[in-house]
Amino acid sequence: IQWDYGLWYVRGGGNRTRLDPIGDDQFLMADVGVRVVVSFEPRLETPKLMTVAVEGQESWLLKRIKKERPSADSLAGYAGTYYSPELDHTQELTSNEGDLIAIRRGDDHKLDSLHHDTFLTDEGLVFKFTRDEIGAITGFGLNAGRVRNVVYLRK
Repeated sequence: IQWDYGLWYVRGGGNRTRLDPIGDDQFLMADVGVRVVVSFEPRLETPKLMTVAVEGQESWLLKRIKKERPSADSLAGYAGTYYSPELDHTQELTSNEGDLIAIRRGDDHKLDSLHHDTFLTDEGLVFKFTRDEIGAITGFGLNAGRVRNVVYLRK
């Protein structure tokens, strides 16, 4: 039996890396082939900032956010047909029993809310929805690994 105790850095889509403690509020990513140190803002309570330092690269500073759970009515507002002129691809999103679902290659993929207008699939795809000046959803940018902000427009 393999137990997954400890702290893990999770990127989505089943991609995760164990973090081994190396000091107060500092952890080393295990088995990634390069030195990556993850540090948390030292606080008595829950840390609000995290720094990811990759050897030889500029560090990333990440702020803790509160994960939202939109209502079923709110999720229904995201459902619809979206089109990417760049990829010449149509993406259908549906709402079902309080879940937002992307239909890809005949399979359903649940979109989990990360924060306002941003969702993550089990495949690690990030959907960042855009709105017009009156708040209507106009489309989304799709991030998938190194591919960033592929624009889909609402039909």
